[in-house]
Amino acid sequence: MVVFFKGFIKNNEIANVLSKIDCVILSYFEYETGPLTGIEAMAAGKVIISAKSGAMPERIPFNPFWHNNTIDNLARQIRNVQELNSNDSKKYATQVRLKYQKEYSKNYIEKNI
Repeated sequence: MVVFFKGFIKNNEIANVLSKIDCVILSYFEYETGPLTGIEAMAAGKVIISAKSGAMPERIPFNPFWHNNTIDNLARQIRNVQELNSNDSKKYATQVRLKYQKEYSKNYIEKNI
């Protein structure tokens, strides 16, 4: 697996970028990356490396790829994701996608308003 750091992505480019990647890093330093970033990554069924900030611990409590905002720890989590075999990566991504469909999809929200 190759890692590319994209940085800021314009709103109208997110779907295109998500279709080409396997993993999303939700960083946190002084400011959370925003609540929609995590939801979009979940909807796309991506492996997520995230700080335990905002609602992310509630959204994906099963996540093994939490980082604590240190460079060493983030690098370790990136290596952990790189070492996933194809089956484990797909299993995790499916679990993330199912969690999104169960609790955050438009259909779920419409039924529970």
